[in-house]
Amino acid sequence: MLCRCKGWSPACIQTRESVAEFATKCKPYKLTKYEINNIINIKPTSYMEVDPIIENLDSRLGESGEEVVELVVQLFSLSADQVNLMSENNELKNVM
Repeated sequence: MLCRCKGWSPACIQTRESVAEFATKCKPYKLTKYEINNIINIKPTSYMEVDPIIENLDSRLGESGEEVVELVVQLFSLSADQVNLMSENNELKNVM
């Protein structure tokens, strides 16, 4: 089941299961709930994008910051069905 959002954001295409799995897999990194929520909402795809989200990234995680990014990409990539659904929704908005 996809999460519902009023406006479009990367979080709109995520499932409850993928969000829960991400939160569980982030436990070894000792991220705060705020940091986890921001990562879920922003869906960073590079170390540079995750750097401002995680406070003191280099001193807290070091090279593990890249692992967090890989986890985001792995768990929150779009499936073909999600891409089609988003395309259909955009076409409906253009008609209305």
